[in-house]
Amino acid sequence: MTLAEILAKIKRYYPKATTWTDAEIVNVINDEQREIFRQLQLKDMYEFETVEDQCIYSLPTSCEIEFIEYVGATEDTTITSDSEFTEYTFAELNEEMSGYKYFDANGLIGLYPVPDATGWNVRLIFYKRPALMDVTKTSEKPELKEDWHRIFVYGAIAEIAGSGSNPDITTANNYTQKYNKLMEDILLAKYNNKKHPKKIKDWSR
Repeated sequence: MTLAEILAKIKRYYPKATTWTDAEIVNVINDEQREIFRQLQLKDMYEFETVEDQCIYSLPTSCEIEFIEYVGATEDTTITSDSEFTEYTFAELNEEMSGYKYFDANGLIGLYPVPDATGWNVRLIFYKRPALMDVTKTSEKPELKEDWHRIFVYGAIAEIAGSGSNPDITTANNYTQKYNKLMEDILLAKYNNKKHPKKIKDWSR
């Protein structure tokens, strides 16, 4: 579902949601996305090439330094199943550098020692952060498998119904139960797929 379709369903299923602005509802949806991604611990992979004498590199918007699980580099210009990677470990602030390290360079990633060649392949495996929804871009879809998009409807209604000085407890409880049940199904789907970890699975698709 697009964001517009999600917002329409929230208001159709729970008319009192019209007392909230779209921006307020989108903030709730984004909070839900963060929580879902945190529970699922979705992994992704990103690769980039080194530049001679350059130690700082950009990261994709879905990757933050603290959520990186693995950093490795190979001098192979083309990665194959036989490529051997040198693993880099995280260097804390003010840590004395030795061996192969990566560090936080104000939201970018730094490599130590500084690569002395162009074209090395660096691979990152990280816990993915969701692309947050923008109230001005209602044709976009949440970064989660579409079969599960109704969880945003359930979560938003539960939040709206349970808010304010006169909460609608019955509706809030009903939709919280729906949300929790679907969340269990999502987590179970992830668990079942772990039995065949042949490659990194993009759980957002």
